[in-house]
Amino acid sequence: MRVRFAALALAALVIIGIGACGGSDPGSEAGQGGEAPEGGEAGKAGEPGRAECERLGSESAREDCERAEAAAHVPAADRVAYYQLATTTGLLRAASVATARGDPRPPKAGGVELAAARDRVAKSRPRDGDLRAVRRRLLDLLASGGRESSRRSARRALAALRGIERGLASYLRREPANASLLPD
Repeated sequence: MRVRFAALALAALVIIGIGACGGSDPGSEAGQGGEAPEGGEAGKAGEPGRAECERLGSESAREDCERAEAAAHVPAADRVAYYQLATTTGLLRAASVATARGDPRPPKAGGVELAAARDRVAKSRPRDGDLRAVRRRLLDLLASGGRESSRRSARRALAALRGIERGLASYLRREPANASLLPD
């Protein structure tokens, strides 16, 4: 049951990410995997506090405030890397599932999109050791998957993706603030 829930949670993240990860301007921070120099540290002036969030009038405003508060506790490099790793994992999973079934790749998980996602992952510089390990595994998988497109290689990719997803889930259990950054 936990595995099924984790798979559904990752699928939801992928669906959210598919729309967001390919639409950034190539010169923007999101498209380049960039971030503020050492931003995202807690306790900066102007950062909302829990009591401040609870005083806001609407539920939507409170949720936005709580997301901003959670974001302040996660290093910006790890926030960006986690998002890029998770969305790229979802894109590669969508492409691999289609290939394993003998179906055409989904339009948002084609070769051009995967190449752009690979570039974003390569540019990410996570500080967290587990995210760095996931990044290496994902880049290796993207490099090997680019040469083969057989059903057999797709099944191997899906097996490797399960390990990558376990690494992402492990990081998320350790850094649950990342989960609060995602829209409901």
